[in-house]
Amino acid sequence: MSRGILFDLYGVIMRDQSPETIAAIERAAGFGGPQLWDVYWATRDDYDAGLISGRDYWLRLAAKAGHSLPDPDAVLAAEVEGWSRADEQMVAYVRGLASGHRVGVLSNLPPEVIELVETTQPWLATLDSVTYSGRVGLVKPDPRIYRIALSGLGLPPADVLYVDDRPVNVEAARGLGMPAVVFTGLARLRPIVDAHLGPAGIKEA
Repeated sequence: MSRGILFDLYGVIMRDQSPETIAAIERAAGFGGPQLWDVYWATRDDYDAGLISGRDYWLRLAAKAGHSLPDPDAVLAAEVEGWSRADEQMVAYVRGLASGHRVGVLSNLPPEVIELVETTQPWLATLDSVTYSGRVGLVKPDPRIYRIALSGLGLPPADVLYVDDRPVNVEAARGLGMPAVVFTGLARLRPIVDAHLGPAGIKEA
């Protein structure tokens, strides 16, 4: 019987925003700190689900924070650029797994960032299942988006290990019957993946 792995993207395979990116966004926005970033994360679901554009998201964010943006498009461009960095060691690891196992990605990504990763990381299209929130109109930790990703893998929840850097998303996966772990680095992940896959996880030719 086959087993598979489902990975979150950012904070696992792709790198989160760097301090330099955060500074560039704040410069473009004209304000920063908790006043910006608390609202940024608290109001992101509609954008990640593709229900509003990136430009509208930033205008909404600024209004909630009590600011106006000098150039919304410049802020959006700075943010999208900040999501461009891959962890090449993790990319190599996931691609290696995908050569013999069922592997997928499940990520909360808005349309502008989806376009970025599809352009810069074309290998993602070779995976068995790629599910982006901005394409399906749902965001983690909604159980429905996990079910979509599982459908793409063609495996029951108990046979798919889920890997994410956010505990709330890991708990949602466990709620569906998936074994799931919080990602804290490749060194700790390897033995967990090896134990999950075992001989039964090897794809037959």
